[in-house]
Amino acid sequence: MTSKLKTHDLRLDFLGVSVAHFQKSRKFYTETLGIEEASFYPEWGDWAGLGRTWQQHHKGKVRGLMLELFGSPRVTPGKRKWGHGQGVRPSIQVAELRKTVARLRRRGVEFSTKIQRASWGEYIEFIAPEQIRWTLAYSADYPSGQDLYDACFGWVELRVRDINIARRFYLEGMGMRLKQETANQVILGQARGEALLMLEAGGGQSPQDAGWPIYSGWGQPVWISFSTRDIKSAAARLKRLEVKVIQGLKHHPDWGGSDINIMDPDGNRIQVVQY
Repeated sequence: MTSKLKTHDLRLDFLGVSVAHFQKSRKFYTETLGIEEASFYPEWGDWAGLGRTWQQHHKGKVRGLMLELFGSPRVTPGKRKWGHGQGVRPSIQVAELRKTVARLRRRGVEFSTKIQRASWGEYIEFIAPEQIRWTLAYSADYPSGQDLYDACFGWVELRVRDINIARRFYLEGMGMRLKQETANQVILGQARGEALLMLEAGGGQSPQDAGWPIYSGWGQPVWISFSTRDIKSAAARLKRLEVKVIQGLKHHPDWGGSDINIMDPDGNRIQVVQY
């Protein structure tokens, strides 16, 4: 990366989850977890907006990430864990972590760890369909939903191969702000109340699942998106940096936006979009 990107208007605000068996996953997120299905139109194919609509997201109070579930024809690995087959691990912030965990255990949700403590609070990892890893978390310093129906997707975690390279990419390339760091973890933020990005050492290169063209972020189980008010300027700046462009600037008449797709140093796909 040869120069600093002027990214004052880039905002990490979207989380995509891509699944091979859409209806099974849709039932898990909406019925088992209990997240509100804010948008679902069968005529649009295998897609659902969870937690809130785009209108609520853009016009309402800033509150973490928008979440969408996508069906894809990709091949799902038999085994996957965070940082090895899944670079991005999303999180749901809840006000009562232990009560939420107990309730979900009764519903058959599989937890892969015990509740663990961190500098910012407590968390536990659970496993969604297709071995996709999530965390439930509680932090006194960050907004939480009172229950999963009103879910708060406040941050995402990336397990990376080289934490210094990843740190530089997201600070200089994507305009994040340093909030806290140790030798093995870096916490990056934005404006107050907006989503956090946590980097942790110990990951591997994120693969592209078979079944999707290389330019599509949907070929990975979890992917993130940054919005911008000026996609043409953002695309031009990204191309001037040592950032791998997977798909150049493209307009999408079906949903009215324009985007460019890039890759971070660990192979994670990132969308930069103007709506």
